[in-house]
Amino acid sequence: IFILATTEKHKILPTILSRCQIFDFNRIRVDDMAGHLAGIAVKENVTYEDDGLHIIAQKADGGLRDALSMFDQIVSFSGGNVTYTSVIENLNILDYDYYFNLTDRLLKEDSAKTLLLFDEILAKGFDGAHFISGLSEHFRNLLVGKDQSTLKLLEVSEGIKTKYLQQAQASSVSFLLSALNIANQCDLNYKLSKNQRLQVELALLKMCHIGAVFNAATSPTAALPTQEVKKKPDTPVTAQPVAANTISNDVAIVSDTPLTYTTKTQVQEPVKAVVKEVPPVAERPKVFIPNLHSASTSIKIPSLNSMAAMDDIAIEEEDPYIKGTDKESFSHDEFMTYWNTHAGKVKEERKATLITIFANKPVMINPVLYEIVVENKVQETAFRDEKPNLMNFMRTNLRNFDLDVITRVDEVTSTRKPYGAKEIFQFMAAKNPGVIDLKNKFNLELD
Repeated sequence: IFILATTEKHKILPTILSRCQIFDFNRIRVDDMAGHLAGIAVKENVTYEDDGLHIIAQKADGGLRDALSMFDQIVSFSGGNVTYTSVIENLNILDYDYYFNLTDRLLKEDSAKTLLLFDEILAKGFDGAHFISGLSEHFRNLLVGKDQSTLKLLEVSEGIKTKYLQQAQASSVSFLLSALNIANQCDLNYKLSKNQRLQVELALLKMCHIGAVFNAATSPTAALPTQEVKKKPDTPVTAQPVAANTISNDVAIVSDTPLTYTTKTQVQEPVKAVVKEVPPVAERPKVFIPNLHSASTSIKIPSLNSMAAMDDIAIEEEDPYIKGTDKESFSHDEFMTYWNTHAGKVKEERKATLITIFANKPVMINPVLYEIVVENKVQETAFRDEKPNLMNFMRTNLRNFDLDVITRVDEVTSTRKPYGAKEIFQFMAAKNPGVIDLKNKFNLELD
């Protein structure tokens, strides 16, 4: 016969479980364990309190062997008198009264006494994490005590259960749920916090003001004072009609003879509105902002022709060249003198591409037209950007505004040298086809 004992039955293969007789041993209930410890105390002539035995049973967490070890230890330290006080002192358990007193102060929204009580708990050597965990369990027990059908879930002694029932009646469900949520968040963030005491104190202050938050949320909103509507200065004035003259009934009558009054109806003249001429305000150009989220909105994309026209307009508006009418003649040497002067300025500015261009000598096509040869499109673009500065300098010094310098791209095609065994073989085969026959005859391979 093989006896297998495990706490993880689900990890055993079904083929083995089907051939075994299974006995499930559940956790021992707190009441049953406390009753068993009471029977041992009676046999051993040990005086005890029910609250103390319940604390031992709760601390054992369903294990009778642990409960017996703690019971034997407390009997030795207390001299055969197992009381509630001796149990919580030896097992380092926070007294229930602290949680009951703290909850009363939270319900009264007394934040000062709440913080002082928490400081007293810390002074006794209890950890903040242990305190907030016990407070969460206390709120849970109060929620359980709100209903008679869930009282069996309270695993405490009858004396502690009576205190829970009294405080549960004084606490609202909304308060307990909110406080339990705050305590749970504090428990989760406690280990990550650098200032752990502040984390617990902040949670306690939030619990103190739960009632005020509920009152503010349920109270009707105060009526806002009616604000006076201020009249805009440009609003036209509306003339109110003048009330017709009426005879007051309070006038004393001197004689019984009725007096006849002839009243003239006053014709009210229309109020003439004074109109001031306001100079017309220039209308701002409207900017079209397309709605990208609407499928019906169509965005007009300009065509290439319109873009070219826009570029021409921009060039006309911002012409970088200096205008003039001088057309004096000059020699080629004078042209080269100013050309080299401008090349020196380019060299001082360290423009590498332009230095290469100005190193070449321009060729004269006619007296006012010169041509410079560039190697590629990059040099052509760089010269086009520098051309306004060059032409303004040359034209003003030579006093001829018909002078112009054009570019001509003369791209140099360079042959790449063969690299690698295959490329070298193809290069040699192109010059001498007999190399291919030699390779095939000796069955050679290229590395």
